[in-house]
Amino acid sequence: MLRELETAPVRSRCCVTGQHREMLNQVLDLFGIVPDHDLRIMTADQTPARVAAATLTGLEAVIRSERPDWVLCR
Repeated sequence: MLRELETAPVRSRCCVTGQHREMLNQVLDLFGIVPDHDLRIMTADQTPARVAAATLTGLEAVIRSERPDWVLCR
């Protein structure tokens, strides 16, 4: 999907949460993806609710800085 957006007549940005860092880095490296934003939300012993809250908080800053017309989440 990211590769398709690169060829589309739109400006796209890639944002990752930073969850499961080791697996994430492997996938990013495999596909040659360099995220524009990394929320780095992982902390020790966090609950799913804290993951969700940290993601939304981090996305708020990204959305304010990027000012997108639309957001696609995958």
